[in-house]
Amino acid sequence: MTEPLMITHSLETLGLSHMKPIQRQGRVAVLQDHLEKARDWIRTHAPGDLLRLNQYTRQVVWLAPRNPSEKSIFASCTLANERGTTFLTPLALRYLPPHSVIEHGHPYPLAENLIHESIHQQLYEEFEQGEILSESARGESGPKIQIDWRSTVWTLEKSFHACVVYRNAERLRKVANRYSDQEAGQSLSDATLSAKNAADTLSSQIKEHARYFRTGALAQWGIE
Repeated sequence: MTEPLMITHSLETLGLSHMKPIQRQGRVAVLQDHLEKARDWIRTHAPGDLLRLNQYTRQVVWLAPRNPSEKSIFASCTLANERGTTFLTPLALRYLPPHSVIEHGHPYPLAENLIHESIHQQLYEEFEQGEILSESARGESGPKIQIDWRSTVWTLEKSFHACVVYRNAERLRKVANRYSDQEAGQSLSDATLSAKNAADTLSSQIKEHARYFRTGALAQWGIE
């Protein structure tokens, strides 16, 4: 993974016109140090996820709001039309979706956000190859799932992405909790429960649409 900015589309084209790359040398060096510590955490505690990270994430691009008075509105993201790139903001150093925060300079939040985005990258590829969902059910014209905690609806594809990410987050947070101090551990316990609840809810709703998924795809990704 390299710093930064070697993307094939402009930030405007990617829907990130409100963001700009972090390029100040001192700040980039600090963030690079955080990246190395996060990778060390993954290497030690989740080596299988490091294999996926190395395969699907070619570079990391750190972003910040163009308007300094604005707060970052996301911690991390990947985009289907910018393969291999994970976009991060400094919020990724402490934020765990859907709504948890881990302070104390713990390397885990960034580690999870990196893994989280590598999962999205893998899923983009497998959806594109038709290995998960029938073509007729993809996109906005396909079936939708109600997402109560966001007061919106998601496509089956987006719901599947989220379910897999949350289920993996539940697994990773349990690991992180075993190697954390008491203060961080309580936050991680709460975050683990949040991830489990989100994954359970999405899994139940996705299974109602099982007929649209390729044989074995749900079980392969832990939606059972």
